[in-house]
Amino acid sequence: MADYSKQQQEYVKLERILKELPWYIEEFIDYKRRRLSASSLLNYCHDHKFFLTGLLLKVFMKVISKTYL
Repeated sequence: MADYSKQQQEYVKLERILKELPWYIEEFIDYKRRRLSASSLLNYCHDHKFFLTGLLLKVFMKVISKTYL
């Protein structure tokens, strides 16, 4: 019973994170949902969020450096 509760909690966290990510990542997660566990899907979301945040930061830093040169 505890595993079911943990899995349900992970699905709730997954839905919360998906609201912060682009639509195409949500579609990817929906496609993978049948084959992967909730924790694996959650890790995919964390990885995508980390990657996108780094990408945005890199673009932002390039814009700032060009603006102030």
